[in-house]
Amino acid sequence: MNLNDGRVLMAGATGVLGGALTAELAGRRARTALAGRDPARPPTEAVRTCPGAHTVLFDA
Repeated sequence: MNLNDGRVLMAGATGVLGGALTAELAGRRARTALAGRDPARPPTEAVRTCPGAHTVLFDA
């Protein structure tokens, strides 16, 4: 799938699966915004693979 400059909101970015999916999307050149619920677990893996991505914490 061609995601060059496509925009993706990655909900669940603080989890292991969200981090892995974000890495895959970054490899496909998608522009990501990272969202997660747990302030104690920042989306470190996702941020590492997508430097400069917007991050948002939300309450579900």
